Amino acid sequence: MKLSHFLNNSSGQNSDLLLFKFIHLSEWLNKDVIYMCPFNGPVKGRVYITNYRLYLRSVENDPVLVLNVPLGVISRIEKMGGASSRGENSYGLDITCKDMRNLRFALKQEGHSRRDIFEVLTKYAFPQSHNLRLQVILPN
Repeated sequence: MKLSHFLNNSSGQNSDLLLFKFIHLSEWLNKDVIYMCPFNGPVKGRVYITNYRLYLRSVENDPVLVLNVPLGVISRIEKMGGASSRGENSYGLDITCKDMRNLRFALKQEGHSRRDIFEVLTKYAFPQSHNLRLQVILPN
């Protein structure tokens, strides 16, 4: 899918997406998640993952909550919960960043959505562990 096609069909709110470069759009572009915000509580949103950045935009909040994280600041990605996890928002990912942020995302257990996001994030946040070259972005 071309980036221009996606942006033209994204409910008219694409200005934030144009603020950073999409180097490579992964196939996990439109994953719906719940971000466990430490200040506002659970926030439903859509996560976008490239080989350079994790970007979350809330879908129900006004004002819109935006989370923009370069993958280079991620130091650890852990799965939380399991198949037998009970309770609301107990299944998902816990991401620890080098800049002292801890990001929690709750996901639906159906469809292995956690595994998909976990694999893409670990691949691009830790490229040398997956025999990938390091990405360098030069300013224009």
